[in-house]
Amino acid sequence: MQNNIILMGYIIKNEKTGRHTKLRNPVYEYMRTLRGNQPKLEHHYLSLRQDKKVQEFIHVFPEYKEVFDGFLQKFFFIVIAWLYF
Repeated sequence: MQNNIILMGYIIKNEKTGRHTKLRNPVYEYMRTLRGNQPKLEHHYLSLRQDKKVQEFIHVFPEYKEVFDGFLQKFFFIVIAWLYF
């Protein structure tokens, strides 16, 4: 899946009546949901991890791979520290 140019969708308006309708792009909606709205990326990582969607997220947004690798190391360090101390 490429995320170079993804259209949000279209708005179609009837000029006579002024009524309009929206046609949403399901790929855009999926990517928007996957990206999330969490301001703290670490919380979003944990949420993705819980939903088993980290690899899917990295596939769509490869620019976050190094950051998420750091979160994984931090997560394992906390778990090991909790288990052994």
